[in-house]
Amino acid sequence: MLLPREMKSDMRKIRTKGALSLPLFRFTQRKWANLFLETGQLRIGTLFDYARNESYGDAIHDRHEGYCAFILPQHQPKAGRPVVRLTLARNNLALCFSGVYREEMFEEFGADCCLVIKDAEFFKCIDEELESEFIEPLVRHVTYLDKSRWDCMPRYEDFAGLMKDIKFQKQNEVRALWEPKKLHDIKLKIPAFTPEETVGNKFVINASEGAWYEEYVKMECDWLKPRTVFAPRAAKYCRIIDAPNYI
Repeated sequence: MLLPREMKSDMRKIRTKGALSLPLFRFTQRKWANLFLETGQLRIGTLFDYARNESYGDAIHDRHEGYCAFILPQHQPKAGRPVVRLTLARNNLALCFSGVYREEMFEEFGADCCLVIKDAEFFKCIDEELESEFIEPLVRHVTYLDKSRWDCMPRYEDFAGLMKDIKFQKQNEVRALWEPKKLHDIKLKIPAFTPEETVGNKFVINASEGAWYEEYVKMECDWLKPRTVFAPRAAKYCRIIDAPNYI
């Protein structure tokens, strides 16, 4: 039996880890913010589109997106380098915000305005447009670490799509992620990763240097592309702040 749309949406939840602090801030162009407020049109990118597409600029493009290494404490040797597992995320739709407002971020993102998200209902409105193809959204703060060093790896396994390099730390990013309900098989052999493949505290296998990673990113980008949604009800949970000296 098919349920009415409003009943189906009430059954879905926003998944978080800890309290979600609001407001959130999205530094963008005024033309896109106006379009969203007037029509509800919003473009949602993907994890690996941000890894692959250099045109996003240094503040957004992250060639190490979607992978992370984790120390496995239950398998640690008594001496020597730690046992590490290299984990890759599957591609997700990703809508990104900052948990802090800093004026210098307008220049960093090439933005002339900031869309302020005042209420978590915003995410529920967006989710209504995606629920037929995607599981419930995950809205979480990003964890920052030096991805090239095993001594910076977390001792717990988490979703690799929420781990970013420490150079982005000032953005204090919060991500809303939607994972497709239907996944495809990965027809790619990912190299084994062992402690012997480190030099001192540095990884020899680095995602930016591996042809296998580039192939993986391409496969994931081909499978899931950025999506444009129309969610006019979400606009009432937002307001706009103009960049300083905006004319």
